[in-house]
Amino acid sequence: MNLVSPDDKYHLDLVRILSKKPNLPGNPMQRTSKPSVLRKDIDGVEKSILMLRRMIQVGVATEESIQIVFEAILRRGRVQWLLPTGVKTCAAEQLETLSLEVEEFLQESLSIDLYNIVLEAYANCANSRGNLRYAERAEALFQRIDSNAFSIFHVLKAWAWQQGNRDVSTCADKANDYLQLLEEEDPEPSMLAQAYDAVLEAYSKANGGAAKADSIFSRRTALDIPVPMDDHSNIVLAWAKDDKAGSAVKATKYLTRVCRMFVNGTISEEPELIAFSAVISAWRKANDPEKAEETLWMMQNKVRPKAKFLEPTVFSFNAVCHAYVKDRESITPKALNAISDIISFMENNYKEQPLIKPDSYTYNALITAMNLSESVRSMKQMEDILDRMEATLEKEGGTVTNKNFNVIMNAYAKSSDPDTAKNVLRLLQRMRESKFVDPDIITYTTAIECLTKSADPDFASDTALRLLAELHKVYNTTKKPDMMPNSRCYAAVINAVAKSTRQDRAKLARRLLKRQIEFYESNNQMMALRPSTYSYNYIINSTAYHIHLTNDELEKAEAFKLAAKTYQEMRDDPNVRPDEYTYFFWFKACANLLPRDSPLNEKFVILVFKQCCKEGLVNGNVLNQIMRGPLTKNQIGELLNVDPRQHVSVDIVDLFGQGMLNGETMILKVKDSKKLQKVERWINPGWSDEYLAAHTKKHDLEYEYDEILRTRN
Repeated sequence: MNLVSPDDKYHLDLVRILSKKPNLPGNPMQRTSKPSVLRKDIDGVEKSILMLRRMIQVGVATEESIQIVFEAILRRGRVQWLLPTGVKTCAAEQLETLSLEVEEFLQESLSIDLYNIVLEAYANCANSRGNLRYAERAEALFQRIDSNAFSIFHVLKAWAWQQGNRDVSTCADKANDYLQLLEEEDPEPSMLAQAYDAVLEAYSKANGGAAKADSIFSRRTALDIPVPMDDHSNIVLAWAKDDKAGSAVKATKYLTRVCRMFVNGTISEEPELIAFSAVISAWRKANDPEKAEETLWMMQNKVRPKAKFLEPTVFSFNAVCHAYVKDRESITPKALNAISDIISFMENNYKEQPLIKPDSYTYNALITAMNLSESVRSMKQMEDILDRMEATLEKEGGTVTNKNFNVIMNAYAKSSDPDTAKNVLRLLQRMRESKFVDPDIITYTTAIECLTKSADPDFASDTALRLLAELHKVYNTTKKPDMMPNSRCYAAVINAVAKSTRQDRAKLARRLLKRQIEFYESNNQMMALRPSTYSYNYIINSTAYHIHLTNDELEKAEAFKLAAKTYQEMRDDPNVRPDEYTYFFWFKACANLLPRDSPLNEKFVILVFKQCCKEGLVNGNVLNQIMRGPLTKNQIGELLNVDPRQHVSVDIVDLFGQGMLNGETMILKVKDSKKLQKVERWINPGWSDEYLAAHTKKHDLEYEYDEILRTRN
């Protein structure tokens, strides 16, 4: 290398430029957000890069001058800046390019100190976003140089910081591999401690790898260097995010341990909120809300009184409340009381602890809990909570949401309250008048579905049509996605119309279906607008009930034509498939609208019943309707591939009514082949296992079988 005196003008100018420029604002190594982008060369780094390139060209660059510029670039940390071309760059990119330029010019390798600066830049700039893969680039450089402990340390950190949150632990595992290499080098304890810290942080973000993190944490605590609170939090997070059985228990063990150390004064650093939140989330995922609540009260009652900075938030309390109602069809009175007590605590203490002030999400948990409660499902109590919520949030700041109203409406929809429709419409009007919320598509759909249960079908039909028109008007004006009438909404309106007593109900229901199809086509065949089986079924059913409106055979024939046309359109639609209700309503229409002795009746019943059998959709309701029609028991038995002579004393509906014919063949592997022959005489391929067991017991055909295998015909 061409050595030049440090007093050389180039070298002195380089030092002068870098020394006179101010430091970068803020922390260039912060990782909580995207790196900032410099618009000006405030620290002289960009000018020093140009000078170094010039010094290389004229042959006056020295090891010292190269190192001065490399270290200046490294000090920019994760900060980005713009090249003259307008492209963003960073320390890792610039040092990679410069190191290659210097190697090419000198025709020799750089010193390990310079390579380590490049490796450190890779580590600083490594992250899980994008596809820059600085850890891989650091590893590639590491593999072609004579490395030392610092080199291993920097590559380790590059892999650790490239680990994505809740991603598989690939990067964390690579960092762990380098940790083992570093341990073989017997580095300074301070470097080893930092390495343990980095790998623990990587595993705290990873999905899986908690057991490896556990081993690392044990080695970290064995060092004669205090363990930072970050490490305590990271081992908690690693276990809390792990999907293995018992992970929540392990996370709780570590959290409880560090809390005890803090409360007893063994350590001065406070446990972090993120660790409590992670354990609460772990217990919620494990469906153990009581353990989640224990974690909450440990933070609130044991740790917070001794802490200066730890403050539970509304999110902590909400997470526990919603853990009690998550993925449940019902909850116990004890669970309901727990949620009520938590929210009462929040209401009574939020003035002292502003961060736990209840919000709409809080109250929604209580309303949902009451809806799911086995002991209390009082609509009045739910509305009282809504009143209390509006009063609290209006007074203290905050807002009620659509979901709060919709949950209560849904509760009304599931109730047997005779005034359901009236109450839901009252809530709808209350939403219209509220300064907090506006009704959305869920609100309107729930209201219309409640109307279908009304004791006044004509009022329900008229109101449902009015609500659909209102919904379309709002959507056409605002184009808000949450106000777009969808398939479920249309099906509910069609159902309401189909249940009315109006003479033209079937024709009107078909016009609604046609309008829905046009709306679906005009909106790029959006999935949410696609007509469903329900809409077609409701129309067919409405024609079947035409018998209650008239005894005129011509009008009945006209109604049957509508049923047949709707059924055929349903079969022609590739996006809709008939279900067991389709066939039930079809056979009901045949029985109600066609003369029993009509050849047309028999033709339609046989044709459609064959299709029903082929699709495996025969059930008790279907057979009940078939029995009302023109077919004899022998005809039905033949269509079902069963010899009715074997069942002279058994009613056909009793024989087949409980078993679904699902197009499968049932094969019994029995221990006694003679019994198998006896069973095969009467077994039907469509019987469910439960019905098979019940039927054999009923007819004293006791046998044992090893297993039941079903094979598709």
